[in-house]
Amino acid sequence: MVPSSSHNKRALALNAIGAFFGLAALFHLVQIVWPRVGDGSSVMRHGLFVLVDAGVGFGFFRRPKFFLWLFCALGLQQIYSHGRSFLVACTAEHRLDWQSLLVLVTIPIAGRLLWLEHRSFGDRP
Repeated sequence: MVPSSSHNKRALALNAIGAFFGLAALFHLVQIVWPRVGDGSSVMRHGLFVLVDAGVGFGFFRRPKFFLWLFCALGLQQIYSHGRSFLVACTAEHRLDWQSLLVLVTIPIAGRLLWLEHRSFGDRP
């Protein structure tokens, strides 16, 4: 069976999202090496997200069957965390938290693309 054009576009988008998670891992690594560049979060937190973002990036490239469910768990945590940060920034600090906005837009799109991928290849190992 020849993959459809929509499948090829979806695969390209999922790979691009994987690359962005790789960049997010580098972002957290830079904040460990040069803390003054960062947001004041702990080295442990940035270290955790180096591992998480690198693993998620890898998952977007390989897309094992179980990855959708792991991403859903991460996605819920990220939407809660960044949603809260976004609201605080907008209401209490009167500023737009661009990083949180990017996460809040990207996570549902990535989840939807993974869901479509999961449904189209439901019987694969």
